Amino acid sequence: MPRDLPPLDAVRAFEVAARRGGFAEAGRELFLSANAVAHQVRRLEGWLGVELFVRGPRGVEVTAVGRRLARRAGSALDDLGDALAETRRSVHRTDVTITAFPSFVSCWLMPRLDRLRAAHPEIDIRVIGSVIPGDFGRDRIDLAVRLGTGPFEGTVHEPLLTEWFRAYASPTVSATVVSVVDPGAHVLLHDEPEELIPDQVDWPTWAVANGIAVPAGRGSWFSHSYLTLDAAEAGAGLAVSSDVLADRSVRAGRLVALPGAAVRSPYRYHVVASAESARRPAVASVRAWLHTEARAFREGCPEPDDAVGTGAGGPGS
Repeated sequence: MPRDLPPLDAVRAFEVAARRGGFAEAGRELFLSANAVAHQVRRLEGWLGVELFVRGPRGVEVTAVGRRLARRAGSALDDLGDALAETRRSVHRTDVTITAFPSFVSCWLMPRLDRLRAAHPEIDIRVIGSVIPGDFGRDRIDLAVRLGTGPFEGTVHEPLLTEWFRAYASPTVSATVVSVVDPGAHVLLHDEPEELIPDQVDWPTWAVANGIAVPAGRGSWFSHSYLTLDAAEAGAGLAVSSDVLADRSVRAGRLVALPGAAVRSPYRYHVVASAESARRPAVASVRAWLHTEARAFREGCPEPDDAVGTGAGGPGS
């Protein structure tokens, strides 16, 4: 049902006049003439059908009805002012909280944060690495980079990056790998299922796509992909990982891609935000920055020509 309300400027003029004890005094607070304040008060009296001030030769005096209304109006205007200030602060906040898988944060996002600071020095970033997507409202998250197929219901979302999986090893270990057709000669490094979402590319998936076999249940396991890559860098064995996560180590010469076709992940990274967060200018700037970085990454690390796919994955994650 629509609210039956008088003009807000008339209510404000009346409240100030009642509080300050006259039209001239109210005019000084509102930067209006006494006549302009009196006009607004008459508008409110006409709307209400009651006198709020008694006009006399020596000035005006608020009526009993006016005093009661002034108290309520003052409280209501205070509440409205607080609500408007809170909304302004929330819309123009310059802090952004972003969450993603710990390995994505460690391997892809963290090395690029200096460029975000350079592009947007006014934005303060809070980063949460978690395998749990989190709740935008409850956990006060502004942006998430989620791995899945979508759609992510009730959110604003768009694809960010596709992953391509290869086998990797340290330069020292890779020099001893004659052929990945016989990976049994080396220790295989695996991600634990807690971070490896269902149907993601792992050693068995990569091996089948490349027409080879790997020994089941053998090797070393790690709770996060970035730890698996750390172990590979340390020479502990061979790892299957995505180009998104391995790229920094490959460029630094700490990892080498081994022979074999790249396998396309059934999932993609998506940038996800609540509809409310997406309207904030700072969040929009970070979203745009993420897409700029993703395009630059793919220009420097093009999608492979020798790739094979794995098909569609499961539900969004």
